[in-house]
Amino acid sequence: MTGFSPERRINGSESSAFDSIDLYSFGIREGISETIITTGLESPNAAPIGIIVKNGRTFVRLFKGTHTWENVSKEKYLAANVVYDPLLLVRSTFFRSGSLRI
Repeated sequence: MTGFSPERRINGSESSAFDSIDLYSFGIREGISETIITTGLESPNAAPIGIIVKNGRTFVRLFKGTHTWENVSKEKYLAANVVYDPLLLVRSTFFRSGSLRI
């Protein structure tokens, strides 16, 4: 299992410090907030993954060997999609990304 903390890019370059993102405005609170994480330009993938906010620290847990972990390791980014339809979370669990219809 690998922790991944988001680092935003400013003007296409990596910043050395984390920029402030108002996660609260997206419904992300202390604890675990389930989202659909999308990754990969060459090998697109969607997976239900919790964004964890604990003691002021924000991170996700990715498991080595998964498509998500492989894509993030290679491309160094992910997109968290906050959805309000629980069926989308189920579909992202059981269906390949190519067949996931939003």
